[in-house]
Amino acid sequence: MFRRFGALIVVAVLAGSGVAGAQTPPVGASGAADQTAAPAPAGARGPRGGSTQPGVNPMAALNQVQNMLDGEVLVRAQVALELSDAQWQAFVPKMHDLQQLRIQHQHDRVQLINALAQATKPGAAVDETTLSARVKALDDLEAQMGTDERVALAAVDSILTVYQRARFRVFEENNEREKLRLLAKVMAAPGRGPVPK
Repeated sequence: MFRRFGALIVVAVLAGSGVAGAQTPPVGASGAADQTAAPAPAGARGPRGGSTQPGVNPMAALNQVQNMLDGEVLVRAQVALELSDAQWQAFVPKMHDLQQLRIQHQHDRVQLINALAQATKPGAAVDETTLSARVKALDDLEAQMGTDERVALAAVDSILTVYQRARFRVFEENNEREKLRLLAKVMAAPGRGPVPK
């Protein structure tokens, strides 16, 4: 679940930064980069490079979708998971911590992937020692991401019954699918304003 949305983020950022136009295929490609176009906010500067449409800002659409749905998760969880008032009060800060952790991990991963994409473009003058260090940094982050998320998820689970934990997994998967659906809708319809609900 986490990796699927993370891969979409990488494609969006690479497209927005112009890296997607490099001959080395970006992670999660197979044409996905062509779908990562979203309208930029008024007055925003267009992306660098010529691989995307003028004025397109993929990360703006991505952040809009993620922020909207992350907020809705906290509102909808009490009913979806059948939480008591006491459980919900404990759930909100723990779920918020998990969301913020994921956002930070996504940001860090995008930065490392973007650096690797730039370093491996045709003609880039990067030595093997530097490349090896960057690959290791990404691998270390991936391992740390898994550990950190398990700890944060365990904190959420600690206030849930076994039934609610099962419901929470389904709830998260449905939210993930909704993120992808809304992001695809926004990027397929540039210039149509806010994220549709």
